Order: sequence, then structure tokens, then C-alpha cells
Amino acid sequence: SVCVSVCLSHAYITHYNQCVCSLGSCPLGHLQCENGQCFHPDKSCDFIDVCGDGTDEKDCGTSCSFENGRCGWKSSLADTFDWALGVGSVQGIRPPFDHTLKNEHGHFVYLEATPVGFKGDKAHMKSSVWKESSATCKLTFWYYISHKASGTIRLLVKVQMLFYFLLRYGHNME
Repeated sequence: SVCVSVCLSHAYITHYNQCVCSLGSCPLGHLQCENGQCFHPDKSCDFIDVCGDGTDEKDCGTSCSFENGRCGWKSSLADTFDWALGVGSVQGIRPPFDHTLKNEHGHFVYLEATPVGFKGDKAHMKSSVWKESSATCKLTFWYYISHKASGTIRLLVKVQMLFYFLLRYGHNME
């Protein structure tokens, strides 16, 4: 049998009937897609599916319904509560259904009420860094505050201008 190397995600074709993908063989500085393809990290989270299976667009924190996990959103180490992934409940102070599926099986993140919460306690959730996509890109989110709960929702946006400055003008800050 003859084995021919093909430059399709490091696949090797053995005479007509067998194809074996060699995983873990991406070039230096590249990451591997779930389907065996390789992509450069700069192509991650840019709203373009380079892998063809969505791997390079996973865990970006963008366009997340929470139906397949947290999408890269994490509880911050700076808070005193932990966010949980859950579904609707008519018994608790969670909403009875989510906004995406509009039924009790839809997922969302929530804070469970605790009797030991103190005034000033904070619950932060953060995403991965989003790349600039277009002037019309916007953040939309849905929230629910139970009539039994109290608190304030604030959206904090961290802009990395210093990082941009260093990339554009070099490291000399004089």
C-alpha cells in the first residue's frame, strides 16, 4: 500500500480506502481545530470560521446563548459570589424560562440568593477579550431581577488603549 502526504490538515491517504488524520501536528505557533485543521491564534474570535467546525470561534464570549456552556464567560476572582449555569425554575427566584428557547429547558447564568450576602458584595462575570469587528457591532444582553432580590446591574467595558499604543508606537514611552 502507498501512503501519500496531503497538505489538508496533515492527513495521510493510504491507497484509496483509508484516511488517518495525524492530530497534534500543527506548525509552531498554531492551534489545532477539533477537526484536525490548524489555525493561527490571530484568527481566533474574529467572526470567521477558519476551522470549518467553529473551533476557532468557541469560547470567545460573543454570541452566546449559554445552551452549550459558558462560551468563555467566567466568574471573576475579584467577586464574592460565583455565577452558575442553570435552567428555569418556577420554585426559586430564577426566571421560569430563558430568553433564547423561551422554555424551562433553556440555559442562562445566574446568582443563587444566599442569606449571608452583605451590602456591597459584588458578583462579576468577565469575557475573553473581544476583537474589534465593525462599527455596527453592539452588545445586547437580557437580565432578570426577582422581586425578592435587590441590587444593581452595571456593565463595565475595559478598553485596551495602552496595548494598542504599544503596538502602534513601540515600547519607548518617553
